Amino acid sequence: MLDPVPDYLNCPECGTSVSAAAIGSHACDDRHRREHHDRTATAQVAELEADIRSFLESPHGRFELFYAQRTRRRAS
Repeated sequence: MLDPVPDYLNCPECGTSVSAAAIGSHACDDRHRREHHDRTATAQVAELEADIRSFLESPHGRFELFYAQRTRRRAS
């Protein structure tokens, strides 16, 4: 079964909902583009922080923390 084509699509550059027929002629508004990129970057930073937190809670991550602290103490 084929998926129906949506009537409106989100512009990948600015996130604005645009008619599927007009997506090729759409011109992004700079303000919308900036806001969309800010939202995307915020989500990516949150995902990175969660990944780092998860790594640091793993056995390998705990060892890396231990080793970094040990190395830093020896360098001082």
